[in-house]
Amino acid sequence: MWSASAVPRWPSALRRLAMPRLPALLRPRLAPGSSPSPNPASSNPTKLGSSLDAAGAVAGPAPTWPVAVPGGAPAAWLEWLWMAVPKHRTSHSKKRLRSRNKVPKDVENWELCVKCNKPKLRHRLCSDIELCAMRTKDWLSMQAKAKAGEDAKVKV
Repeated sequence: MWSASAVPRWPSALRRLAMPRLPALLRPRLAPGSSPSPNPASSNPTKLGSSLDAAGAVAGPAPTWPVAVPGGAPAAWLEWLWMAVPKHRTSHSKKRLRSRNKVPKDVENWELCVKCNKPKLRHRLCSDIELCAMRTKDWLSMQAKAKAGEDAKVKV
């Protein structure tokens, strides 16, 4: 069996691997005036390792967090709350200044349809779908037939 001096230190090593130490900014801070250990030399902030146990947790009393009082709030919070409240009604001129960039722009990308001569946006079909959705080859042949029919009517 194992003797007391030959016991492997696996549990503490595994605990350190499973729970890595937190950076200094994420560790809970102790209340001012309280020290994690009775020795004042070990409460020096430069000696962080002295106040930590093998698992990386703070040894000593639990840190005290500021508790919100139900009846009131700290004075600093009231100042920020007062700063966030609008003090005056927004004037008409300021509203107009803010909304001047939200005016619809003039449409500049329009052209006349080649087939029906109606205005349309570029790269879009115009409103006369039956005529304008035709392939150009079919449209040209239809125009040629219509022209030939008109010429035949004129000759008669």
